Amino acid sequence: AWAWGDTLYWGYDAKKDDELKEAYDYCMSHGVKFFDTAEVYGLGRSETLLGKFSKNGQTAEVATKFAALPWRRRKDVVAA
Repeated sequence: AWAWGDTLYWGYDAKKDDELKEAYDYCMSHGVKFFDTAEVYGLGRSETLLGKFSKNGQTAEVATKFAALPWRRRKDVVAA
């Protein structure tokens, strides 16, 4: 699971994004192209990092989850 971006549990620090990019590139170059994440891992920062890192033509597969938190129970949010 790719939880980078989560400051609460994993101590994410944007100053280390270059190191995370290196880890991403290592994964991609060694055949790891599937990343499981969730928008609660850093409130979407995890997906943002994956998108940013894959802009150089690498194709990653991303599985993400949506947390139906109590304040998100409006019909328009659930329909999305």
